[in-house]
Amino acid sequence: MAATSDKDRAALIEKTLPYARRLALQALRDLPRGVPVDDIVSAANAGLVDAAQRYDATRGAQFTTFAHYRIRGAILDYVRDVASDHPVYRARAAAEAAVDSLVEQRLGNAPAPASQADAAQQLASIVGEIATTCTLAEIAAQTAPVTAPDPESALQHTELSTRFVEAIAKLPERERRVVQSVYFEAQTIEQAGRAMGLSKSWASRLHARAIALLRAELEALGGDW
Repeated sequence: MAATSDKDRAALIEKTLPYARRLALQALRDLPRGVPVDDIVSAANAGLVDAAQRYDATRGAQFTTFAHYRIRGAILDYVRDVASDHPVYRARAAAEAAVDSLVEQRLGNAPAPASQADAAQQLASIVGEIATTCTLAEIAAQTAPVTAPDPESALQHTELSTRFVEAIAKLPERERRVVQSVYFEAQTIEQAGRAMGLSKSWASRLHARAIALLRAELEALGGDW
């Protein structure tokens, strides 16, 4: 398949602009009041342009799937500054950025699929790990809740947290340190890696391995989570 041309990239950007705006407006709902809509949309559009420049159609992933994580990453980069004094959002933003890193690590390093069916299977294989990461992000975000949940929700959250704590405790030391730094200390993967004397790319691989091990351990523990 031929490389994506500048004309094709421009068409992809134009077609995906409404989607980028939807992601921006979704993010805005979780932000403190006063954040300009235009600034969030501009950040989303910048992520979309970056996605179009990096997109390789031969990898098998649909452009919207690929662009989704670049757009969200650009939004998170912007709002991390404007919401830096909000502990719940700071934890969630750092964790969601780790989700994006996981997807990019998996898609970027996997061999090019031989068919659309292989591409679909490749994407499906990371869904469970994304679910694990998102749940961990939500647990981390609730370590500094703005309002107390109702008793039933609090009980469910405690049980879920306990299961994750047990699984995290079984991780190898370096993987455990990455998880602790990113999800519970609101560090970026790059910052977590730097503290351990690792490059960003190596820290990303370590994070991806940690999530894979965590997913496997949670499945071994059993139960609905």
